[in-house]
Amino acid sequence: MPLDEEGIEPFTRHLVDLRLRAEDEAATALGLPTTIYEPIVVPRPWGRAVAYYGHDAGGRQFSYSGTVTANGAISLYMASSTLTERELMAAMDEMHSRLEFDRTPLSN
Repeated sequence: MPLDEEGIEPFTRHLVDLRLRAEDEAATALGLPTTIYEPIVVPRPWGRAVAYYGHDAGGRQFSYSGTVTANGAISLYMASSTLTERELMAAMDEMHSRLEFDRTPLSN
């Protein structure tokens, strides 16, 4: 069943919580303290856009971008130990620009 304006918020919060929990579990397993900057959730007519960025004590940079629509979610995650923050963001932007998804506005 498609999500509506009321259902998209709890779904998006759950997605963000799962992603952050996965980052914490990976950091614990690898023994590398991780810094994650506050996730950003932006309302869009078709749903929500989600993003966060972080790095760990080993020099790895990582970035997450998510799209939540009435019919599903798209997640894009990239990590690199060699790219700078700016280079990683450029790679994410390039990949994200190639994604096509249904941007039908949510029904109220």
